[in-house]
Amino acid sequence: MFTIAIVSFCALLAIAPLPDDNDKPPIPHAPDPALLIHGEVTRVLDENTVLIRIGDKHERYDLLGVSALTRAESVNARIAIDALSRLVLNEQVAIHHDPLGKRNASNKLVGYLYRQPDQTLVNLELVRQGYTRHSSSWMSLHKDVFSHYTNRAETLQRGIWGTASPTSDPNEPTLHDEPQPRPETPQTTHPADRVFVTKHGRKYHRQECPHLTDTATPTTRQKIHTTHEPCKTCKPDAG
Repeated sequence: MFTIAIVSFCALLAIAPLPDDNDKPPIPHAPDPALLIHGEVTRVLDENTVLIRIGDKHERYDLLGVSALTRAESVNARIAIDALSRLVLNEQVAIHHDPLGKRNASNKLVGYLYRQPDQTLVNLELVRQGYTRHSSSWMSLHKDVFSHYTNRAETLQRGIWGTASPTSDPNEPTLHDEPQPRPETPQTTHPADRVFVTKHGRKYHRQECPHLTDTATPTTRQKIHTTHEPCKTCKPDAG
């Protein structure tokens, strides 16, 4: 009788799910459409900031839950920017604002981006693949999900957490089949000399300037110093 009990107990252990499976929080789906704002990502400004066309306006959005990388991590930042570009550039997205508000303490627009039509939560995917860290600033939603996948990316040594390119976990469901990004070719121009101009304008701008359009192109101050003047909004010559 005792032997039968031991065998039965072992059988139960064999079929019981691992604790990690029980603790894994579900990946959020897009909420009620009435709570969403729809637009198209026209530019990727950095690893956690995009420019979105909403109607006839362009709005700059910071991605909630996604931390900016430091200057010392410039290589990883370029990889993260490339990954974000592959995810959302020229794609339709749905924006969900956190209950804390659509603007953070710095008065910047912030939100969760769901790529259409597959509903990928872009913010979480960047963290899940190890392209950047999680930041809980101005978040009241999904904190447990972001924390879980941040810890998992670190455990698997993905992206910034390891020495190699981000790897995939065969035991984890894939949100999408994006190709792994490659580092961009280093620019020969020093970043401080790089500015942007528009097709018909006569001012030069920072990359994140709200006055830039889809036709903006990069150049250097030396090339346009006789034809253009600095934008008064973004002040590209300021330190």
